[in-house]
Amino acid sequence: MFKKIRTLTLFLALLVMITSSYSVSASTLESDGAYLTAVQGEVIVTRAGGLKSISAFANMKLYQGDRIITGDTGSVTIKVSHPESVRYIGKNSNAVISNLKQSVSGNKFSIKLWAGSMWSSISGLANADEDFVETPGSKLHVRGTNFNVTVQSDGTLSMFVASGLVAVSSTDQPSSSVPFLVAPTQQIRLNPAALPNDMKNALSVVDVAKIVGQVDPFILKAMIASSPSIIEENKQLEIQLKDSLDKKIQPVLQRDGIESDLSIKNQENLVTYLENINRLMSNIAFESVRQDKINLNDMNAFLFTTNQQISDSDRKIRLQNIAPLHPLGGLDPATAQDKEKELSRLETFQQDAEKKQLLLQSDFKAKLSLSLQQILDNKRILDFANKSILEQLQSHAEMVYTAQLSPEELTIFKKNKQLLKIDNPGSANEQVATTPNLPSSHSAPNTPQVTLEQIKTVQGFDLSIRLKDFTGSNAIYGTEFHFISENALEVISPENRFLNNSFFAPGNSVDIVKTYLGTVGNSSLTKKETIYAATQFGSASNTAISDGILATIPFSVSGDGTFRLFYVKIVDRSGKTILELNEPNAGLPTALSFTK
Repeated sequence: MFKKIRTLTLFLALLVMITSSYSVSASTLESDGAYLTAVQGEVIVTRAGGLKSISAFANMKLYQGDRIITGDTGSVTIKVSHPESVRYIGKNSNAVISNLKQSVSGNKFSIKLWAGSMWSSISGLANADEDFVETPGSKLHVRGTNFNVTVQSDGTLSMFVASGLVAVSSTDQPSSSVPFLVAPTQQIRLNPAALPNDMKNALSVVDVAKIVGQVDPFILKAMIASSPSIIEENKQLEIQLKDSLDKKIQPVLQRDGIESDLSIKNQENLVTYLENINRLMSNIAFESVRQDKINLNDMNAFLFTTNQQISDSDRKIRLQNIAPLHPLGGLDPATAQDKEKELSRLETFQQDAEKKQLLLQSDFKAKLSLSLQQILDNKRILDFANKSILEQLQSHAEMVYTAQLSPEELTIFKKNKQLLKIDNPGSANEQVATTPNLPSSHSAPNTPQVTLEQIKTVQGFDLSIRLKDFTGSNAIYGTEFHFISENALEVISPENRFLNNSFFAPGNSVDIVKTYLGTVGNSSLTKKETIYAATQFGSASNTAISDGILATIPFSVSGDGTFRLFYVKIVDRSGKTILELNEPNAGLPTALSFTK
């Protein structure tokens, strides 16, 4: 059972702290749209308004409403023109192009990430352009940045910024209605079911190890490949921060009246924060190798190409002599305790949620186990009812037989029956479990076998049951056969019995046919079970059949289908099992087909 989680709406507006702007003119609209520029592994796309999924391919054009789903090995790159952006979607992700509209007055693009991870690089937005990244409980309003979004199975949103600024506000809680900015090297973690009283307390320095652990190598490589643009963008931020301190002004990052939570009160704070900015991508690369997400040789080759695009040697990505990020870099120490409490609260909430989920799963498994046990119990009852047909038939035959006996003959019959039980402890009422002989194509000599023979008739076909090597200690007294077929098959009512009189004499033997309708396994299709049983009674002794037809059953056919034998039981006069076959054991004949 799914519990409905209340909807959380977060507006995250990304604002780049540079003065350059981009515009879109009518002459540039011929390349408008969104495309899959690279596809790896299992990726499927469901077109807007449709149900059919198709395999994704490179240069595939996307439309508003298209859904993209990646499998265990899948990943995909989406390039959007006007507004310009590249999205890298990792494995086990589910995303929808929720808005894609372009015009001279302004372009709109939004993508909703329902699950998984996505790295975004956005640029080239004009003032009238809009770019959104949405999740089930949040919305990121983009104005040019490099950032990662991960949506976990419990709905937890993790987002960190590598460059640019993200404005965050919540319309779900009045106490959190005042927007604030998330700066580079900062992250925010929120669970829609457990929002903090103060949204700023959900802000912290990015946990590189956890971020690397959450995403797959494809996303990590996309992050590292974006390093040159991240470095250039953060240079502009560094210049602004230094300029403010040089003027004896405490830097305040703001955009459109929205202030960040970044705290740089002196030169020491600035150095600490800038060290975090310059260490971020190297820490991500180092952690990727340490967690074996990317092997060392591949990483070195990857960094060689990436570092060629970085002109400043001090800012190149390294794997050695890398210091970790300062846990309070850019944060006000006065708020650190509150942030730590919020982080601890969220971790506790997630652990409790996981425990509850485990309990629910355990309860579900217990109920499922109980249901399965009930199913098995019911099956055993049905099996017993079906498999007792032979015993019922024998009991009825004995009753009919003894009704014809004189009192003296009845006394002799009962005495002989009692002696038979003493000589053979495994009587019909106390059967001895024996290991059945399972015939195969390489059966040893004198191994009992059952085969079926089908002869077409005007109405359908005659089915003959052939027995072979039921001799000596394998001589038989009673038999039972269960068949399953489509409903298009019907036993033709006999004018007399089906039994071969040369094996089972009419005077002391009887046979019967029963049919049942039902389903098999998880299928909802109705099937027909046909049960044929034959037994001797009275003074008859075990019958030896070296090779011959026991009985022939006529069937009428009203359609097409298959007919197979799935259970056999053959016993001797004492009730001892001579042969018992169950699906899927070897030894049962192959299925037969029938056609109208």
